[in-house]
Amino acid sequence: MQNKGAIRLVAILLGLACFYQLSFTVVTRMEEGKAKEYAAVAVEQFRQTPEYAAIDDNNKEFSAAELERGREKYYLDSVSSEKIFFLYTYKECKEKEINLGLDLRGGMNVMLEVSVMDIVKSMANQNASPYLHEALGIATKNYNATGGDFVSLLGDAWSQVAPGRSLADEFSYELQYVRKETRQLTNTEVLAILRSDAESAIANSFNVLRNRIDHFGVTQPNIQRLTNSGRILVELPGVKEPERVRKLLQGTASLEFWTTYENSEIYQALVEANRLIKEMQLAERPVTKDTATAVADTNSLSSLAQQSDSLAAAQNMEKEYPLFSILSPSVDPQTNTLLTGACIGHAHYRDTAKINAWLRLPQIQALFPREFVPTWTVKPEKRYNNAGREEDRFELVAIKNTSDGKAPLDGGVVTDARLTYGQTGNAEVEMNMNAEGARIWARLTADASRDGKKCIAIILDGAVYSYPRVQNEITGGRSQITGNFTIPEATDLANVLKSGKLPAPAHIVQEAVVGPSLGEESINAGLLSFLIAFLLVLGYMLFFYNGAGVVANVALITNVFFLFGTLVSFGAVLTLPGIAGIVLTLGMAVDANVLIYERIKEELRGGKSLRLAVTDGYKNAYSAIVDGNLTTIITGIVLFVFGSGPIQGFATTLVIGIVTSLFTSIFITRLLFESRLNKGKNITFDNKLTHNFLTKTKIDFVTLRKFAYILSVSIVVIGLAFIFTKGFTYGVDFTGGRTYVVRFDKPVSTNDVRSAILAEMSGGATEIKQFGAENQIKITTTFMIEDNTEAVDSLVAKKLYTAMKPFFAADIPLSEFTSTLENPNGIRSSDFVGPTIANDIKRDAVIAVIIALFAIFLYIAARFRNWIWGTGGVLGLLFCTVFTISFFSIFSGILPFSLDVDQTFIAAVLTIIGYAINDAVVIFDRIREYRTLYPKRELRQNVNEALNSTLARTVNTSVSTLVVLIAIAIFGGEVIRGFSVALIVGILASIYATLFVGTPIVYDLYGRKQKKGIEKK
Repeated sequence: MQNKGAIRLVAILLGLACFYQLSFTVVTRMEEGKAKEYAAVAVEQFRQTPEYAAIDDNNKEFSAAELERGREKYYLDSVSSEKIFFLYTYKECKEKEINLGLDLRGGMNVMLEVSVMDIVKSMANQNASPYLHEALGIATKNYNATGGDFVSLLGDAWSQVAPGRSLADEFSYELQYVRKETRQLTNTEVLAILRSDAESAIANSFNVLRNRIDHFGVTQPNIQRLTNSGRILVELPGVKEPERVRKLLQGTASLEFWTTYENSEIYQALVEANRLIKEMQLAERPVTKDTATAVADTNSLSSLAQQSDSLAAAQNMEKEYPLFSILSPSVDPQTNTLLTGACIGHAHYRDTAKINAWLRLPQIQALFPREFVPTWTVKPEKRYNNAGREEDRFELVAIKNTSDGKAPLDGGVVTDARLTYGQTGNAEVEMNMNAEGARIWARLTADASRDGKKCIAIILDGAVYSYPRVQNEITGGRSQITGNFTIPEATDLANVLKSGKLPAPAHIVQEAVVGPSLGEESINAGLLSFLIAFLLVLGYMLFFYNGAGVVANVALITNVFFLFGTLVSFGAVLTLPGIAGIVLTLGMAVDANVLIYERIKEELRGGKSLRLAVTDGYKNAYSAIVDGNLTTIITGIVLFVFGSGPIQGFATTLVIGIVTSLFTSIFITRLLFESRLNKGKNITFDNKLTHNFLTKTKIDFVTLRKFAYILSVSIVVIGLAFIFTKGFTYGVDFTGGRTYVVRFDKPVSTNDVRSAILAEMSGGATEIKQFGAENQIKITTTFMIEDNTEAVDSLVAKKLYTAMKPFFAADIPLSEFTSTLENPNGIRSSDFVGPTIANDIKRDAVIAVIIALFAIFLYIAARFRNWIWGTGGVLGLLFCTVFTISFFSIFSGILPFSLDVDQTFIAAVLTIIGYAINDAVVIFDRIREYRTLYPKRELRQNVNEALNSTLARTVNTSVSTLVVLIAIAIFGGEVIRGFSVALIVGILASIYATLFVGTPIVYDLYGRKQKKGIEKK
């Protein structure tokens, strides 16, 4: 062996580098343990103080948790600049430790999409033509279907609906008064401006979101903008309050200060609106005795009060007072007089949409002042309804609009915002304004105080947070926002105001939430499967190859050490599929050793000495090893490019694992063999049980190929029939929707859960499956999937809670059910994928499989210098792919675990493609070798000899990999069970495809080529 010294030096340096990289993880874990101890002591002391006793019961645990997190952060901040490991500070060590994915440590992964359509609409004229609205509709539809550049799609749609018309006319105000353009711009130039402004708005949104996240206090957050799109990926490890994060990320922070109308100025218009609505309803339904004789004095406050007091009148109230039956006017029930202030009524949340629809009617709007804008409060208050029952009701505030539609004062003047406490101890937000804001604020408050001490409404993102009555002029630019806030709500509001306004709305299009307890379970399951698989592979190699197996095991242990060290040095994120990738690498790592050992055994059977057999065995196995692993690397790269999140983690570990296993399998084992041979010691490659394993097989594979073709075609036809008739059970990645993993405190029936879900959430497809134990259910629903408003997540979660609450033995509050805190039951994890993202994922999955197959075809064709080899290899891969996909179609809903087709399944298919071609390459390489050594022998004999001589390698490699995958399937947890089953099925199919599909096709194609050559001669 040449360059032994250089290889030994590289191995030593690589080992030292890996030890160095992994040491940072150990050091940071020790320091974080000290921080937890410090925080626990502080919390225990806090619980004994009078301050803790004085806190409201609903906020005690939150305050303790905030203190614990704050103390822990304080301790780590205090040591962040101290050197804790040689010359490295804690902060520097933290940056170099191994990164765990959210599926392992819990947290929240959110993909936001900045709405380019909203940006374009904000730039358009207020009286834009119907052509622009139609073009925007077409562009939005096409964008949801295919993705791409929204501005380009708008340009295509404009050419379709308004050919020959100037697009600049639709944006004349923006172009002439904002950009000061004096010439008429072409449509191409206008589109370029729109694209530039959209890009600027997305970049600003990214900066605003990053500031909000920095102030949120999450350790090691990750925010990145995805290339060539308006999408922003946010990863927040350890987050336990998903709803709070959603509000933080999606709020545009459009803060505005508005003057208001008094209740007395609007009440009479409400009375007239009630009368007109009643008349419209009477006109829509046939006249009956009741409606003909009904009498209502809608101008009288006492009449309204008397109607409310009578049960009979209450039943008739919806007919007589359609508006006031759901919008209780702001009236003192004791004196029947109008209340002062800007609130003109209150209603239950279920009635707000109906009230809005009525007040938007043109004939109703004509009754009110032109500047009147009704706006609801952000949170409900306890109020009495018309039946005298107390319930949560939202207040309707009368905002006074300006002539230009712009607020007299907005959030752009806010320089600072912070959490404070009012005189009653309630949480408030105090703001400071710049000089211009202070001047305008002083004028606004002075005018309001002189004009009958009116209210000024503080509105954020279209909802009224407070509308205080102004008693005197307020100078200095300081103001407070009150509104019955909880501490976290006030904290987040201050954070949002301080970070600034988003230039355009950002909607969540994909989301994954993993509770810390589920993350811990994933770690335990992943480590258990890793340990069991590792021991099984070590045992298998030791049993089958005896002394050489010990050398292979040393190389395998070294490979794991190098793999983890390399992952840390590259800053890769370790995910649960990543652990599966490492475990799979263990099985694939021994493939090179199996190839080498089988070649050495062949050389020994040929009569060569041990040293010469070792030398020739390595030399003859190199090409097959390199070709087989490079094709797997190709599929890994495709996975990384087209995958996302955990799938990229799997691809990263797979590729790095292949590279490190090549080094250890080829060079480390060779060094150990050379050392033993130099000392004159023997090396055994088998034992009595494995000595002649598959060495004397004489199977005529070429003759069997015709029967195999019939069987293969039958399998494909049956599989395709199931695919096109039964179809698949698609995961939320492909369908779009919401998925929840819910854990109960007792076993539940999926049928009962399904009935309860359908009763509460009718509309949209719903799928219920047992997920692991009998008390854990996976719920997938497309209910309200098209609605991307901020409130829809809370609404769906509440409906889910209502449906699931009866299935718990012990009562569980909504807050515990929806929280991913350390509660044993409730929602353990959730995923959300919007329709646009689902379409993108499906498209990328198809593209990834096609590119992987095409790339492997090109590589094999180029490596073997003939397209026939590439064709045989790819057709074998197609059989494996169809077989695996068909299995998921046939047995979906039959086997007792999930067989969803999702991103993880596509990752499994691509991995199978890389693995199966590895088998084919080894056999192709042996056929090529025999054709070189025995050019005069018939092709039939060379093919049969190649298949029989590599049969031991095929079986041994497949068994070692299957042992690993079975360990993952049994012990790896429910999350990756379907993934491991797909790989098991695919590897079994690859054994068949290599022997009876790919190689026979190469034989037949070469036979035809030779026959044509003879005919030409």
